[in-house]
Amino acid sequence: MTGATAFPDPARRTIITVAIMLASMMAVIDSTIASVALPFMQSATSASPEQIMWVLTSYMVATAIAMPLSGWLATRFGRKLVMLISLAGFTLASMLCGSANDLTTLMFARVMQGAFGAGLQPLSQAVLLDINPRERHAKVLAMLGLATMLGPMFGPTLGGWLTDSMSWRWVFFVNLPVGVIAFVGLAGFLPADVKRVGDRFDFFGFAALSFAVAALQLFLDRGEQKDWLNSVEIQAYLMVIILGGYLTVVHTMTSRNSFVRGSLFKDWNFTVTCLFSAFLSMASFGTQPQTVFMLQRLMGYSALHAGTLTAISSLSSFLTVFFLSGPLRRIGLRFLLVIGMILTALSQVLYAELNLYVDQWPVIVAGLVKGAGVGLAFTILPGITFATLKPELRNEGAAINALIRNIGMSSGISLMQIVAIHQSAGTRARLVEGARPDNPVVQFAMPGFDFDATEAVMRLGGEISRQAMMIGYINTFYAGAAIAMLMIPAVFLIRVAK
Repeated sequence: MTGATAFPDPARRTIITVAIMLASMMAVIDSTIASVALPFMQSATSASPEQIMWVLTSYMVATAIAMPLSGWLATRFGRKLVMLISLAGFTLASMLCGSANDLTTLMFARVMQGAFGAGLQPLSQAVLLDINPRERHAKVLAMLGLATMLGPMFGPTLGGWLTDSMSWRWVFFVNLPVGVIAFVGLAGFLPADVKRVGDRFDFFGFAALSFAVAALQLFLDRGEQKDWLNSVEIQAYLMVIILGGYLTVVHTMTSRNSFVRGSLFKDWNFTVTCLFSAFLSMASFGTQPQTVFMLQRLMGYSALHAGTLTAISSLSSFLTVFFLSGPLRRIGLRFLLVIGMILTALSQVLYAELNLYVDQWPVIVAGLVKGAGVGLAFTILPGITFATLKPELRNEGAAINALIRNIGMSSGISLMQIVAIHQSAGTRARLVEGARPDNPVVQFAMPGFDFDATEAVMRLGGEISRQAMMIGYINTFYAGAAIAMLMIPAVFLIRVAK
């Protein structure tokens, strides 16, 4: 469709859009859905706690390596062919994951999942741009952005429900009907697009970027487990990140036919919004695991109850898509982005103001505010990102944009985890120091407490750990609010056409 002037009729376009959104959302959800089923997978495969974590890490690393490659493949062989192969491979890999009885098979299948699914999200953006006239770009990209945004929110909840109701294998088997529907929709209705057969594959550029991105993902995923730079393994990852990143930048700037084309970053809006999206993902989704853990582990909500709260809170995200297609757009995109950042920061502050004894309503309010803020930003940004990008750069642009956004999300999750762990440890140490018989505060608050009773002391220790963990989560929410507020001046670097 690249360069074509005719677009599919509305009915055909609707079918393609639904298939595209199913494929994209399926790939995004699978990055988080397996996390809640890890204990059951560990038992079924007789793996150690550290070994079973590779089920998540292998998927993320394979996705990070294959995502930038998807743009070149789509340009070289045609976007429709690449998307169909990706869908078929992802669906087959999901079946292998659900059928695995040993760790080796499970990890191999997860690598396949990550590699085949990497291109679904970015290429979906490029397809929607090509099958819709320019005046519809902002709306369809907003819908896709919303589907992509809701994936990380619903993934753990859906995984928990499937695991509790059926078994951990259905975390993967649920992809089979979705993958088949999306495949049939794209195979039957997506027009074939123009492919450029003359492009030479840049092995050096691909290798440099792949090593850097894979090392970064491993650095973020395993850093806390290995005590960061006190580990030789983590030091090695850091060296690869620096060397690979340096070679990628130099090669992109000096080579005529580099794997990552330098002309992408000559587009001002594309460059600025890619970086903006990375930090927005850090502020918005970096605290998402802390929110789930706080509800389930500290406040005692079941996975289903926590998931219901998430679903209710996401209503405001859905509403932004409809409002943005009407009166809201007249306010001005920059102003709407600023409002989105303020609402995102406010939601993090509202989460930070929670305590261990509140009911569900303050949680719902904080979630609704977050949904509105994140919804505003993520439904506006894609349209601006691709508004001025040349059509022949859409494949590579979509892949690089998705890669940078995912790196922001991974970095945010790791950063917030570091904050939570260190703040919790420091708070617990201070609380333990004060929990002694000669402390008048303890005597006043807990008269008659017997420090010689082992069971009572254990209960006190458990409550101290619980309170300290809550303090750690509160500080991560404040960190997320700070990042969102610091991003506001960057909004005015974006060039928005009238």
